[in-house]
Amino acid sequence: GCTVGDLLAREGKLSESKALLIAEAVASALNYAWEKARIIHCDVKPDNVLIATDGTVKISDLGLARSLDRLAENPNKTLIWGTPNYVSPEQAQGVEDLDCRSDIYSLGAMLYHMVTGKLPFAGSPGSSAMDKHISDFLTDPYDLDSSLSAGVVWLIEKLMIKDRAARPASWTSVGFDLAEVIQGYMPHA
Repeated sequence: GCTVGDLLAREGKLSESKALLIAEAVASALNYAWEKARIIHCDVKPDNVLIATDGTVKISDLGLARSLDRLAENPNKTLIWGTPNYVSPEQAQGVEDLDCRSDIYSLGAMLYHMVTGKLPFAGSPGSSAMDKHISDFLTDPYDLDSSLSAGVVWLIEKLMIKDRAARPASWTSVGFDLAEVIQGYMPHA
């Protein structure tokens, strides 16, 4: 198979339906990791999502993944970083009490990249991209591709809310919203 990053390099961007199905599979896998072991991936991005030859979507590269139980046992190891163009604002700020909402934000950034073909905060190197996740806003996906549905645009905005308290609080909620958008509906407010 290949990575979603490989697909983006070849195709420029993915169809909305393909991107949503990939995002749904990623959300399901991350929900499992969160529910079973309180694991946060910390580096959700196209290069860490594999598409097998049979179409199965798999998450890879758990090198930055952290278990909340282990973080609680060793609080001096709580600094978690990911790839600058996909990190959540709280990751970029070095917040210690991360949870699944950080990966939810990163999935939103990945979905943005998949449907627009634009890397979030492209052209901003390293820490500059992380700073932009804290204080700047991405170009509206609809402005980059007017064929995108209102549902997918709203979903991206919902997943990428800068204030994590306003972001979806669970993968179950994200899965429900993805299913709604796949069916042509709007995500819940």
